[in-house]
Amino acid sequence: MADPKILFVVGAGASAEVGLPTGYELREIIARKLDMRFPGGHRQESGSHLIVAALKHLTAREGTRDINPYLRAGRHIRDAMPQAISIDNFIDNQGDPLVELCGKLAITEAILEAERKSPLHVDRHARNEGIKFAKLERTWFGGLLKLISEGTHKDAVSERSKRCSFIVFNYDRCLETFLYYSLQNYYAMAADKAAEIVSELTIIHPYGAVGKLPWISEQGSIPFGEELTDRQLLAASDSIKTFTEQIGDDVMIQRIQDTVREADVVVFLGFGYHLQNMELLVSKSPSRCRRIYGTAKSISASDVQEVETLIKQTIRGKAERISIRLGSDLTCQKLFDEHWRGLRRKV
Repeated sequence: MADPKILFVVGAGASAEVGLPTGYELREIIARKLDMRFPGGHRQESGSHLIVAALKHLTAREGTRDINPYLRAGRHIRDAMPQAISIDNFIDNQGDPLVELCGKLAITEAILEAERKSPLHVDRHARNEGIKFAKLERTWFGGLLKLISEGTHKDAVSERSKRCSFIVFNYDRCLETFLYYSLQNYYAMAADKAAEIVSELTIIHPYGAVGKLPWISEQGSIPFGEELTDRQLLAASDSIKTFTEQIGDDVMIQRIQDTVREADVVVFLGFGYHLQNMELLVSKSPSRCRRIYGTAKSISASDVQEVETLIKQTIRGKAERISIRLGSDLTCQKLFDEHWRGLRRKV
């Protein structure tokens, strides 16, 4: 018998445990950032100054110097956010390049600001400052490290960690940052070795992320929580992808499908089970999955049953042998507590 191959499908509720915004909160932040108003036509009264600077740089580069079409697109996003399921769903629905750019700029600035306020942020300019792991113990990140490290010698942690794979529907880099620093702290591991281990893991961001971390890629990298210039914000926003962009990426889709198909256990963490996102997980061939766990916080009992049906349709295996356990009262951290033995059960 062997350790199970566990796939973690990570949504906004999972990163919220370390201070990142939920989907609802992100929509509110984006609406405020794109409420870019200039009473009298000169002094900016509201909205993101950094996004305005980025738009001015872009239009100057294009030779138009007219940011008004972008300001209107931003206000369209602002006004529509209370109606939207999510910002990525809204952008994809519009088919408007101006809306897409403004949305991506706001996402990038919002996520980097949230990373900077997270307990995972390390001030590169402060001496002897690092992550306070006591603040992370009662989060799912703490549970993940315990799952990887239990009974695992330092020399074997690389192979053990590869039994876990991740499909992260968030734009942040919390998971990669946590693993990088926690391996160093727990095993007294050199930074380059921790970087090597994390870089070799299957971590897929279907909608992209706000940039590559410096210890993963030096070229064009963005440190966790970095404050950007207007030009850097424009460049970083290119890393954000829409649903339409992703379904046209055959390599990405195949990689997602292979990851789902090869998992023995699937764990949904802080995930909303939106149809658009579930569609990306559908594999053309049956999965070998045996057990599925998931948070379903604030989802009604009747809708939990609907979600279970949707999961069975998405992760297609022999339905009679797949156990599905969703908890409407579970946080991501509590899921690890409640199903600890199930997550560790050999296959």
